[in-house]
Amino acid sequence: MREHRRILAELLKRKGLSHADIAKAMGWKSPSAAGNKLRGERDWASGELERMCELAGVTVIYLAEISDDLVLTKHPEAVTAARMVDDLPLALRERALQYIKTIKDV
Repeated sequence: MREHRRILAELLKRKGLSHADIAKAMGWKSPSAAGNKLRGERDWASGELERMCELAGVTVIYLAEISDDLVLTKHPEAVTAARMVDDLPLALRERALQYIKTIKDV
């Protein structure tokens, strides 16, 4: 099973970020807070997962797509669709969202 916390820890490590670096960027007093969050010993507070993903250079959508345990939607394919829309240039993203709105009521 590819757990989102382990994937995130690996991505942060590849960026060369220590637990001290992560704690400082997140505004935590102790580097152990980063380790505790990444090991699942402490839950994410509001916005923390998104901020950690930003540090790692990914989106929460991308992390959900490559992990087996991070659930953002009822349907796994919706995460893939969201990531695809996220990756579009702004003009195309707006067109894609408009299209989705038109077919939603069909």
